[in-house]
Amino acid sequence: MNETKATRLATGVGEAMEQLIDILKRENQALIERDTAAVAGMVREKAAAARAYELKMKALCEALNDLGNLDGRYTETLERLGAVLEPLVEENARLLKVAMEANRRLLAAVGEAIRSLNPIASAYNPKGARNGDKAAKPMAPVVPISVDHSL
Repeated sequence: MNETKATRLATGVGEAMEQLIDILKRENQALIERDTAAVAGMVREKAAAARAYELKMKALCEALNDLGNLDGRYTETLERLGAVLEPLVEENARLLKVAMEANRRLLAAVGEAIRSLNPIASAYNPKGARNGDKAAKPMAPVVPISVDHSL
């Protein structure tokens, strides 16, 4: 393999790793601060960076039989960046899991609060006037459904 091509590929992987490290640091901080707007704003950026890293790493792996064929300083740089990236990915996964569980619990609590505020539905006649308390009845449970029209 041409040393210039290997160097170019290794440099590209390193740059992609650095970009991903930067994004993960910012996203992890936003998750810690519960800044959902910032997290939502990084979704596309993170996806693009992860995809770029994946493609560049794949190209490097296909071009080299193993990293031993790469100049030692590039191998060391990629290993160093990998040692920084791995714990950031693990922390990001943990923080995202915690945030999703907190959001799930919040939505469940809001839903329960809404249900407890109005357990009885009032009945209305065809003219829109409310019928007396005799017509009041418990609300029927609402079951969401989804219809797949593509079949």
